[in-house]
Amino acid sequence: MTAIIPLVLLVVGQATAPPLPVAVPDLPTDPARLREMLRDRAQPRLQAQAALVLLQLNAADADAVIRQGLEQSEDPEMFLVLASAIRLARDSRYAEELVRALARQRAIERAGAAEALAALIDQRLVLRLRQITDDPRADVRSRIAAIGCLGRSGRRVAVEPLIAGLELEDESVRNAAADALAELSGWRYGVDA
Repeated sequence: MTAIIPLVLLVVGQATAPPLPVAVPDLPTDPARLREMLRDRAQPRLQAQAALVLLQLNAADADAVIRQGLEQSEDPEMFLVLASAIRLARDSRYAEELVRALARQRAIERAGAAEALAALIDQRLVLRLRQITDDPRADVRSRIAAIGCLGRSGRRVAVEPLIAGLELEDESVRNAAADALAELSGWRYGVDA
């Protein structure tokens, strides 16, 4: 019993002690400096913070940095950081850049764009994604990414285009639509259901 009392006092003392100060660097509000922070792969936390600060700035320079980062194909890490920040902030200003990214060659960029778009789904974006899924000339990977985006959205407006996707000619697109509907609804029906 006497050994437990010091342990309890130690735990209570730690619980009531003031927290240790955490050194958080002040982030600049200069878009040029924030762009450099976005490119610093050695510090992913600062990359993410710089992306969020850029989204919060109401400056044309910050907007240009974001759009340029989303359009660049040689730096996928910057694209993913920006797409994640857009998803987190639910900032629909960059939806068209993300839609165009669904056609990229790198699967990781298509997936990042789809995740961000899933958080931004509204009726206008559903119509834009449906144009991609229904276009037989579009790249199959882009069509499947657009369908996946609809499925991960969790929104009712995504149901109708996914049901329509079940009747498309391409089997891989139809299968993606079925998987997306299962993800959206939480129900998976087998072939003999």
